[in-house]
Amino acid sequence: DIIHETEYFVRAHTFDQSVFYDSEVVAGHSVDNLVPLVSMNFGAEHNDSELNFSWDYEHENDFSHHVFNSLNHNQINTLDTLVTLEMNSSYDEHYVSNIDIHYNESKSDYTSVHKLHYGANLVSLNVIDENPNLITMLSSIDENVNSIIGEGEAASLNPTLGWVGSLTDISPASGYWVKVESEDMLIIPGQRADCEEVSYDLHEGANLISYCCKQPGSLDIIPGDCSAIVSEGTASTYNPILGWVGSLTQLSPGKGYWLNCNDEVQFNWNCSE
Repeated sequence: DIIHETEYFVRAHTFDQSVFYDSEVVAGHSVDNLVPLVSMNFGAEHNDSELNFSWDYEHENDFSHHVFNSLNHNQINTLDTLVTLEMNSSYDEHYVSNIDIHYNESKSDYTSVHKLHYGANLVSLNVIDENPNLITMLSSIDENVNSIIGEGEAASLNPTLGWVGSLTDISPASGYWVKVESEDMLIIPGQRADCEEVSYDLHEGANLISYCCKQPGSLDIIPGDCSAIVSEGTASTYNPILGWVGSLTQLSPGKGYWLNCNDEVQFNWNCSE
């Protein structure tokens, strides 16, 4: 970060005898600790399984490069404001860092991508638009989505009336069944939910919740008062002797879960980095 270094000394003299005295030399430096401007309008479009990401950046003199970051892809260093890649997982999250020549870094908002199959998909929506209504959050699949169902709430898309039902806004703490008519990509730009701030107030019985961590998690982080967990096509139950038994072996980012508890529970996911 050092951009300039200079040595300094102080000189003094007496006017009557012209005698000069120099102080000891000291050194100082100036540091650039200003982060680059943030990339704006970061988002994506897709053509089948190919994703095209783009963003806007106002160039600065000390700009070095962009870094494209994902959960499931290697970092990509680029000078362009466009990245194309194949969707190779059922869920991924992305953001762009701007790096200057002094290694200062700024980060854009996130864009999440769910790869949806035909029918009902059990998901958690961890990247949230500042206006998290259904029109905004599901805009990338508005010609294909049929309905969305949460715990005790639901809405369906009417060609004339728009979204109709008791479910109006998305919560990062909830899981949702998203039903589409054909394979599609649910692409959501926005702020990523801070998992430390996403609290879960569970009741006795089955709770439809999100998993908001960025990395897969062990079933051992499930609260002890909860003894069964079900996701789309997979499930496990807790045995006091054997531990968790079943086809569901880990918690995955972007997935929704039915968590069955024996009592009321308040907790936050303990995310491991």
